[in-house]
Amino acid sequence: MDHRAPTFFDNVAYGLAQFGPKRLRAHLDLFVGRFSGRVKWDSGLGDSLYTLYGLVRTLRPNAVIEIGSAKGKSTCAMALACSQNAKGKVYAIDPHTENYWSDRVSESSYEFLRNRLRAYGLEPWCEVICKTSQEALANPPPIKADLVFIDGDHSYEGVKLDFELCKPLVSEHALVVFHDSAWEHFRHNPEYREGLAVSTFLAELREQGYESVTLFAWPGLTILQPIVGGFPFQVAQQ
Repeated sequence: MDHRAPTFFDNVAYGLAQFGPKRLRAHLDLFVGRFSGRVKWDSGLGDSLYTLYGLVRTLRPNAVIEIGSAKGKSTCAMALACSQNAKGKVYAIDPHTENYWSDRVSESSYEFLRNRLRAYGLEPWCEVICKTSQEALANPPPIKADLVFIDGDHSYEGVKLDFELCKPLVSEHALVVFHDSAWEHFRHNPEYREGLAVSTFLAELREQGYESVTLFAWPGLTILQPIVGGFPFQVAQQ
């Protein structure tokens, strides 16, 4: 991501963009690093944002389930991709209450997220669900999700519960993406906290026969196929 300080002409262009298409404003705020400080996302997603956006553009999902939206940087990126696909919707689940795993998340994060969606014209492409995953998915919407992004409770019990709640809701060729999956390799980072167990749960899934790939970029992003054995490459019998 380009984090160079904006030039005078960059600032002029950014100012003019505020009067242009809302999708352009979203693109600048999300993907142009030298403008990143203008919106206080307080996000630890880093360059993995590009991966989520690319997955939605490529998969063209009918539905995306996101657990842990916080102030909505990933939410807005995936909703933007849905709008550009002219297809799909993001179901953004987060109770928006402070807890051990929240990064500066509070009731204000809910309003921040709603305001960003409104500013970018993305409200039709996202349903904000202000509940815990257990509350939200006890009576889930009648959907089959083609992409699931799990970035909520990072304890072993929490991440396992989120996966098990989502698994019955995924489509035949869906992908499940886990954030914060490589923290054990970044224990020196001052933001490391005890109890992070995403990698522990993913190792358990691997032993059960699930296939995944981890992008080794702090703090880790893992893409998993939620069927044992992975994608069925076998050619159909003639």
